[in-house]
Amino acid sequence: MFFNKAKRASETKISGQATLPTVLLIGGIVIVIATVGAVIAVVLSNTVSNARLSAVALAAAQAGAQYGVNRVRAGCVLSNGALVNTCCPSPSGCNLTVGSQASANIIITPNGSTDLVTIDSVGSAGAVRKKVEAVMGINLTTGLTSIQSVMEIKY
Repeated sequence: MFFNKAKRASETKISGQATLPTVLLIGGIVIVIATVGAVIAVVLSNTVSNARLSAVALAAAQAGAQYGVNRVRAGCVLSNGALVNTCCPSPSGCNLTVGSQASANIIITPNGSTDLVTIDSVGSAGAVRKKVEAVMGINLTTGLTSIQSVMEIKY
């Protein structure tokens, strides 16, 4: 009896066989959850950043349109009772820096046959671009100006 302590292979308890697959499974789940969380954080960060840049670009475009309106009111398109293209002409236009992150390109196009002036302003911030168009009427006799419309145009 004393020497009969040897156990058969089928009777021997083998512990730890399920530990490795369980640890690998739990580790894999943790890695997947962490990766998904990181991707969601990056997407949300980019969305917020693009929304902010979009607002800055629109503000720059609006500032550029106002700059163009001021130039027209200062008389840069009226010469001897006729509309001329003397300020911010097409195709290059004028550039306006708005703050430290944005700029606007302004093109003023007079239309002598209808006494209207179109001011196109494209604001840019980073890779985001927004366009604002202002249409002004000018009385060729008195030089009085009136803003007909100001609107954001899909760019």
